[in-house]
Amino acid sequence: MIKKEIDEGIRSYKFMIIAFVFIFFALLDPVMLKFLPDILKLQTGMEGLAEFITISGEEAIKSYIGNILQIIPVVLAFTLSGVVSKEFTNHYIDIPLSKGIDLGRLFTSKFIVYGSVIVMIAFISLLVNYYYSMMIFGEKEVYIVSIIKVALMVSLMLIYYLSTHMLVELLIEKAYLSSIISVGIYFGQYGIIHMISKQYRYLMPHYLALEVNRLYNSFRYEDIICSLITILISLLFVFMGRIIIDNKSVY
Repeated sequence: MIKKEIDEGIRSYKFMIIAFVFIFFALLDPVMLKFLPDILKLQTGMEGLAEFITISGEEAIKSYIGNILQIIPVVLAFTLSGVVSKEFTNHYIDIPLSKGIDLGRLFTSKFIVYGSVIVMIAFISLLVNYYYSMMIFGEKEVYIVSIIKVALMVSLMLIYYLSTHMLVELLIEKAYLSSIISVGIYFGQYGIIHMISKQYRYLMPHYLALEVNRLYNSFRYEDIICSLITILISLLFVFMGRIIIDNKSVY
């Protein structure tokens, strides 16, 4: 089943689209920030404006991290639209059923394949952005260990989104509506977490999104607890998906 999902991801260009968006912004953000003072000077005509704008390699990295957490979930929502629901609406599910394949295994295979691809691309793109930012701005103010920690936290957030998206698709069975709802759930949690007392925010997955831009060199207690909670919730959603798909009626 895993080989089938890999072949499908390659054939439908899903992997290529996801990788392109990640790498595109990894390379674009440092360049845009490098020339931002000149762009603003051209637009405003203010010669001394650049003196008041402090831009560094660290800021370029932070800008890219923000783009990953804001743009990539939307890209994933519509690139992976129908990854579960179309198995039913287009009767693709009939083939594994006729071979006696466990549908729960099919659901888990999708999660493993797309989750692995997202994590791998996230790590690569963050390393590309890190080295490119340091090269453009000529600085070494951010340690590579910080980028690895960021990559882990970002990966957990995207895995959490993937599990949410797949579960919503399974429940609703309408591809684009599911994408809109899953994106709404994801961004809605940014608002919810700000309504919670700061001392308890680390109990929500989106705490990682709030803290990841700080570029700490090590994991703090709250980061570890939140990471574990995020992993558990993601696995819970996958487990729920397995139960639901195994009990679904196929017409």
